[in-house]
Amino acid sequence: MTAAPAFSCQFCHSKFASRNAIFRHLRADGCTSDNPRAPSATTEDPIVKQSLAIWFGYYHVPHDDDNDSNLLQGTGIDNDLGWNEWAGQQVFQAVQQTLETYEIEKTKNDPDSTNGTANNKLLDFQLQESRTQCSLARLRARILQQDPECPAATDVLVMTGTCLQSSLPQLEVALTNLPDALSNGNIQIWACKLLRSDITLHAERSCTQMVYHYLVPLAWMPGAELLQTQWEGWGHRPPTDCLKRFKTALRGAECGMVPLPSQQKKHQQQHKMAVGRFGRLGAKERKAWHNFADPTLRGLAAPNQESVWRVVDYCRMVGMVDNANLVVEIKGDAFLPQQVRRILGTAVAMTHGWIPMDAWETALRDPASLIETVLAPPGRLYLSECRFHFEESFSSGKPLFESDTCGKVLRLGLPGDNGNTRPQEWAQQCLLRSLSSEGTKRAEDQWLKDVQTNVAPRATQSIHELLKVSVPRSELDASALDPAPLDYMDVLTKLRDIVSTGKWPVTSIARSSVLADQGGKTGKAGSFTVINSKLKEQLQTSSGSQVELPLGNQLFPDLAAAVFELEERIAEQTTKVDVAPNGKIGLSNECTSRRPQSTHCAINANAQFQPHVDSGRGAGQSLSIIVGLGDYHDGELRVEGLACDIRFKPLEFDGWALRHWTNQYHGERFSLVWFTPELT
Repeated sequence: MTAAPAFSCQFCHSKFASRNAIFRHLRADGCTSDNPRAPSATTEDPIVKQSLAIWFGYYHVPHDDDNDSNLLQGTGIDNDLGWNEWAGQQVFQAVQQTLETYEIEKTKNDPDSTNGTANNKLLDFQLQESRTQCSLARLRARILQQDPECPAATDVLVMTGTCLQSSLPQLEVALTNLPDALSNGNIQIWACKLLRSDITLHAERSCTQMVYHYLVPLAWMPGAELLQTQWEGWGHRPPTDCLKRFKTALRGAECGMVPLPSQQKKHQQQHKMAVGRFGRLGAKERKAWHNFADPTLRGLAAPNQESVWRVVDYCRMVGMVDNANLVVEIKGDAFLPQQVRRILGTAVAMTHGWIPMDAWETALRDPASLIETVLAPPGRLYLSECRFHFEESFSSGKPLFESDTCGKVLRLGLPGDNGNTRPQEWAQQCLLRSLSSEGTKRAEDQWLKDVQTNVAPRATQSIHELLKVSVPRSELDASALDPAPLDYMDVLTKLRDIVSTGKWPVTSIARSSVLADQGGKTGKAGSFTVINSKLKEQLQTSSGSQVELPLGNQLFPDLAAAVFELEERIAEQTTKVDVAPNGKIGLSNECTSRRPQSTHCAINANAQFQPHVDSGRGAGQSLSIIVGLGDYHDGELRVEGLACDIRFKPLEFDGWALRHWTNQYHGERFSLVWFTPELT
């Protein structure tokens, strides 16, 4: 009889009967290349995996150049280390230090104490370097990263390690000393939870709802003096209706419920539904909240990118601090940089009447809109809570650190059962201390004046322009339009022939997803792509595979040849969209340098595109050229809000990085977009 083959672990060189046994050993014993560990000495005391969930708050990373003047400066996502990541590192190091200190002190006080194994260590807890944190975005889209300078009343950090099963009681005792390992008063540890072995909790991915609080001063409300002087005396009836208007503005930011079945099909064509959610969140719809993201994100926050489809579940006033600041709570599945502050700033402007109150239901919630919004000052926002609905479903709806169902909770920084409010109070008091300086008050007063005189008027004007609908013309007066240049006549004639004969091909699903509803416009609408057949061999060499010409080339070979000939003729007539170092968008009147001929061209007929960025990336040339053809009024191309007249005026721009869309138009409108995509 042949003996069973022996398999060896490449790290600790122990022998096993099968590969599966090696995998079980790696998981259970924590054996790695950096830390080779033999299998458990006895089956009675195996090495087990133990995950720790730390509930902690943080306020401020100390910097040498901190001062009151920089509290109102905007923050982006490019900071090397945000306050949340810094605090997570400090907590992780505190856990390591706590376990090491406990091991040393216990052994020193009781040198005969062992755990009965060959290593003679009490804990032998091997903490892995990897960890997850709710407020980070390492496995999610980068633009879901929390604002770098946003503090937290509570955040959750999950780390994993291995130890002997007999050491678990000692581990629990050791963790009670965790708060003592943090000498920095900017971080508070509220509780620790030893998760059950069958529970897998990934703080970043398992978190289903983020809750933020923003402290809105009464001084920002209309009739502020009346509110502040009579606050204690008006009981249930405020002396003005400004808080009622503020409440209405806040509720307008909440996502609506799923429509009735009769409206479901049409609605799903407009907005993608949230799926895989828990509790009442499952009935919420995803909205493209691109208007409320940091505008410097540009194409990263384009509404055709799924990462910006955020669900705002709740936006209400929930309390008062120091009789001078309203506490506004905003709940959602995740938030884009500056999203919460822009919702709050816009709501304040609406309360004053500086922005129309119905803007939520018109321009601000229209996925085809992109307008300026009001950015509220930083320094008043903090992360209040992180929720895990899947874990709550096992504990009758109790939060993760209020139930022992999924593991044992060690209350380290909370006094008794009524300590839930302490993290909120701690965060609020930290914020109020930093906001009490005269410099901060002056800066916020200046912000409110700037909103009234500059920001809100610009936003209102853009809303009015968006909602302005031209009177439809039954007969377009072509004589009032500049005639088509001779360079374009051949392509324009071929396009009109295809439309008049009804041969326009069906638009792809991907392209249709960014096309706006034509709103009853007559005429064939759609889009298809052709390839430059002269560059077919070059494409095949670049991709390393056979390149098949698309349907557009097969149906309209003469048109395909004509559009690429047109590109060569108009290349030197092209203007360019420039992005200045300060981020402003403008047009360059200088002729662009001779660019390589494009490999692809998108051909569009009567197609009005919603804000989007092009899929994939550009290869070789990173810019696209677009030009409009036909007899039409309006229909400008908007690039990050800049209106560009492209009727027989070719324009070069970065369609992969800059959001762009089509203004409303009347008449027949064709457009050609030449580009060279990156081949995979």
